Amino acid sequence: MVQPIIANAFLSDPLASGQGFLPRFLITYPQSEIGNRFQKNMTSNPLALHAFSSKLKQILDREMPTDKDGRTLKPRLLSLSPEARQLLSEYSDVIEQEQGGNGSLSAITAYASKSMEQPTIHLVSKLVE
Repeated sequence: MVQPIIANAFLSDPLASGQGFLPRFLITYPQSEIGNRFQKNMTSNPLALHAFSSKLKQILDREMPTDKDGRTLKPRLLSLSPEARQLLSEYSDVIEQEQGGNGSLSAITAYASKSMEQPTIHLVSKLVE
């Protein structure tokens, strides 16, 4: 989390975005809640909080899959179904086309090119319709 005054300068710096490092992050800029964070509106659900805490502890206590050296993480490979791969391919083609010439993504090609690495698959059906 970073304050907008710093984020705006950094994210708009061509040197920073041109490195290919920043486009690999999913950056959001939610509307500020300042002026709406009243204590009288706060609610608490101890059962839900306990369930969440227990599930998080269960996840964090799991042994991480590692390589033979015991230190290098070896994450599980997730495969796409043929239908998902087709949607991803169609999405990729739409994004590629929009990056060229005067396309709607031509000003942000570094970010657009990395969009498949982000959790954007829920947008695929809307973009390829």
